[in-house]
Amino acid sequence: MSRPLVLALVATAVLVWLYGAMDTVAYADTGVQYYVPMAEAAPGLDLSQPQPYMFRWLGPWLAGVLPVPAVLGFTLWAVAGALALAALMYAVCRAGGVRAEAAALAVVLLAANPYLFGFNVFNMVQLGDLLTQLGLGAALWLLWRRQYAAMGAVLAATVLAREPAILMVPVAAVWAWERGRLRTDGPRLALALLPVVVLFLLPRLLLRDVGGLSLAEAFAAASTAALSPATWARLLVNAWAPAVALLVVWPGETLRWARSHLHLVVLFALTTASTFFGGDLERLMQPAIWAVYPAVAVLLDRHWGGRRGPVAVLLLAAALTSLHHITARFPLPDRQLTAALAGVALALALGAALWVRTQAATRLRSPQ
Repeated sequence: MSRPLVLALVATAVLVWLYGAMDTVAYADTGVQYYVPMAEAAPGLDLSQPQPYMFRWLGPWLAGVLPVPAVLGFTLWAVAGALALAALMYAVCRAGGVRAEAAALAVVLLAANPYLFGFNVFNMVQLGDLLTQLGLGAALWLLWRRQYAAMGAVLAATVLAREPAILMVPVAAVWAWERGRLRTDGPRLALALLPVVVLFLLPRLLLRDVGGLSLAEAFAAASTAALSPATWARLLVNAWAPAVALLVVWPGETLRWARSHLHLVVLFALTTASTFFGGDLERLMQPAIWAVYPAVAVLLDRHWGGRRGPVAVLLLAAALTSLHHITARFPLPDRQLTAALAGVALALALGAALWVRTQAATRLRSPQ
């Protein structure tokens, strides 16, 4: 195991501890009321819960089969899954050709994100979110290696945890088209993805009268948020602070990377669209981490190597972003302070990125 990966995992472990765990009694009116009874029914399945919860049975089942109380089972899986997610992000970034140090820094930026990472540690009963992140990352890694059967198996399990696994069907098709393999690999790819589609559709077709909101009803209730500019600020900026600063400061390189990874652009776009089926906007952007942080890792690799000062500022910005009024072990007093610190963090990251770019441009103009 490389030194950068070890350091990234140590930093991740510290952040996992700092996120803490929610009081399931205080939050008894959230998903706790559905997922904990489902876990307590394991190794059987509790299919009496309303949709969409009953379709997300894999996470509660995994927590319930452990020989510990249900909430502790969720917590153990959340901690282990968070560390596994950090290691997987490192592997995916390295697969993109970046150096170990840049991949490790991208991992720390992810781990310091309270919405895309910290929420899944704090709200341990939402284990399906974390399983989906892991499943999508593993599926992408397998897709890039054309291991279609293994990818399909991973996604078939993932769709039992949460719905976004289905997003990989069009993503995989676009990847095959990008690589000129749609005609040759298309039949194999379709066969591998067929179980995912069946496992997504069949329960929803057969079990319609179970209460709760259907996907169409959830979209009708939540999609009006798209009319608010604040919604787009949350989805495109707040969810990604402070890492989004790098994408903004190097827009040309970001666009070139996007053009060469159109399947990940599709993943980002579909994830953004899927947020309008729910209410926790930033959290629902979680599947798109596989589109954003590998791009950030590329920029870190190209421009930030050996720049200890700017990297230190970026890490400070990440630390400020990780502070939160809900998801932290030591919570901030209110939402306003969370927003203020996020703004400061974004400004610090922007300043550091602009300094790095300016210094590079100055050296290029300097006479040799």
